[in-house]
Amino acid sequence: MNKRGGYAKIPVEKLLAPAFLRFGHMVLMLIQYVVLIRIVSVKGILTQEWADMHLIGRCFYAIGVVWLKLNKLMVGFIAMEANSIACGQGYTPATKDKPENFNSIRCIYVRNVYELSSFKEDLGAWNICVHKWLKYYVMMNLIDRTKPRGQM
Repeated sequence: MNKRGGYAKIPVEKLLAPAFLRFGHMVLMLIQYVVLIRIVSVKGILTQEWADMHLIGRCFYAIGVVWLKLNKLMVGFIAMEANSIACGQGYTPATKDKPENFNSIRCIYVRNVYELSSFKEDLGAWNICVHKWLKYYVMMNLIDRTKPRGQM
């Protein structure tokens, strides 16, 4: 792996606290998932009991199932972020305009998903941005930065 520039100067002693913080977020999301799985199930929508519910009850149950699926995916995305912080992949050194950032490769903005302010912001908060993931996780580690730009 090519560790040059800011990536070569990662303060390893500082990675632990932000990584554990993000891991704690994942644990909280996992607890929420376990609570939801005890209340609703995807197969519950296919039962006669659900069909006999009042319309309002069915709506709330369906929303619970959607949140169950969302939480399952959020746990995975947050775990990916914790991993990128712990290994230093998401580190960006401080500049005169911005402080150092340990989580520059964001998979999901959980707070924005829960705020539900607008469809555009929700889609942007949820979108994993595959092209950025490929750039930062795969390509940046394979590029030989000793050669001039445009030559591999």
